[in-house]
Amino acid sequence: MDFSERLIKELADAEAKRICRRVILTLQKMKDCLLSGDGTELGNVWDEVCVQVQYEESYYWDAYVETVEQVIASQVERTPTNLKEALWLQTDAGFDWSLNNEGERDSPPYYVGDITNYLLHEYVLLEAGRWSNKRILAFIERSATRD
Repeated sequence: MDFSERLIKELADAEAKRICRRVILTLQKMKDCLLSGDGTELGNVWDEVCVQVQYEESYYWDAYVETVEQVIASQVERTPTNLKEALWLQTDAGFDWSLNNEGERDSPPYYVGDITNYLLHEYVLLEAGRWSNKRILAFIERSATRD
């Protein structure tokens, strides 16, 4: 990997981590649309996403994914163009474009949907798999004892 590729990758990674933190904060503020039921220990949508990644996807998993994707896309839209381009170059489509356009001086095209999918799978859901708090642990423990 040459210097410019490494620089682009490092910039994209730093921006992806910033976006991931903002997505988590946004989902933590969503407290009125919990689907885990009355009396749940979970306090916000982020808790619910974490439980489903770590324990078991609910019937509503697709609705959660759609919500997370919308939050990610909203954050990506606010990102400066040069960082969107750097992020897009980390996607499969961006990688393919860079191979086919090696040495090209034009800015790469980018597609917010590709970036959103990349951030969802490579950052947000991975973080959900590592995240823990008392509410998540209590919910998983209670659910596991019912099974």
